Amino acid sequence: MLNLIAKAILGFLFLVRLQEEEKLLSTQLAGYEEYRRQVRYRLIPYIW
Repeated sequence: MLNLIAKAILGFLFLVRLQEEEKLLSTQLAGYEEYRRQVRYRLIPYIW
């Protein structure tokens, strides 16, 4: 049970990190917004 809770917490933190990284790249990397428009799925094809 403890293992499941740890995996859920780590999964949640991974998703939060991904969202924060997207925001950072969007604001600080020139051309990233255009890349985001062209590449819909950047992590897992057809899912994320």
